[in-house]
Amino acid sequence: MKPFRSRQEMLDAHELMFGEAGRQCAEIILRWAETLFAVPLDGLNIRVVLAPVELGPWPAEAISLRR
Repeated sequence: MKPFRSRQEMLDAHELMFGEAGRQCAEIILRWAETLFAVPLDGLNIRVVLAPVELGPWPAEAISLRR
């Protein structure tokens, strides 16, 4: 997979795929990829994948297991 050509292209692509959440993730990657890891990463080579998360309501079985 080819890297993004620019920061704006990366931001736009992730926003099209995942909405505002995708754009925010891409902004975080572009800001921190070079310093967050032991080896500096080029943020334009990173792709964000967001998985849908269900936050509730919890089934009764799950609640009883947590006690």
